[in-house]
Amino acid sequence: MLPIHIFFGGLSALVAFPIAAFSKKGSRPHVAAGRSFVAGYVLVCITGLVLEAERTTGGTIRLFGAEFKLVEPLTKDSDHLPPIYILATTTLDLVFLYFAISGWRIWARARAAERGVFPRFDSVLAAMAMVVAVTFGVAFWLVADAVAAMPTTPNSAIFPHVVFTLATGIFLLDAGHDLYIGLARRTPRAWWVSHARKMVFAEMFLAAGIPFRCANLDYVGFWTLVTLIVVAMIGLGAAWRHHRRLGRETTAGN
Repeated sequence: MLPIHIFFGGLSALVAFPIAAFSKKGSRPHVAAGRSFVAGYVLVCITGLVLEAERTTGGTIRLFGAEFKLVEPLTKDSDHLPPIYILATTTLDLVFLYFAISGWRIWARARAAERGVFPRFDSVLAAMAMVVAVTFGVAFWLVADAVAAMPTTPNSAIFPHVVFTLATGIFLLDAGHDLYIGLARRTPRAWWVSHARKMVFAEMFLAAGIPFRCANLDYVGFWTLVTLIVVAMIGLGAAWRHHRRLGRETTAGN
């Protein structure tokens, strides 16, 4: 299961996303890479959930010449942390899976909206995502409290609480906006902005998994943060490039 998880994660993050981001929107490379990204994302999340369900309790696995950490907290440290941790990471997988799927669904929604149709499926999916987001926030608050209480890691839980609260807010705003579109039957100013935002967020999560699994434990936080910043900058660059192309096409059309 782990080789499948790693292979499709790397393929989606390092191959499919860059091609989709920098190819012309609507072109065959963009569509094919986008579909590959979402398909790989689904497999990554499914295999990730299975791996979490196995409740591995630490250690590393050597694969393809590299070491991959199994980051499940040790059961000896806390009797109640592992189940909460599994719930937290499960909701984390699901909220980012929502970014990928809802981002992929954007253009189908845009075409339907042109006919005055707002599929109920997307509204139901958004409502479910909001429930998962709240569960994510609560679960990670409990994880942060449990970790801070461990004698081996006597740290303050304030910073993790702030981070998880902000993340929960982002998830709720995104899914809430999708739900608003469906219920109010009002289209956003630019569908492509929503599409780009969702896919960049999805890629940030996927790419961050690489240093999270591979980096030295002492530096995993630093390299994960660097990865998130790099992906955000790449996403902004791709969005700016697309925005300029739209401007040129509009000017040429006039």
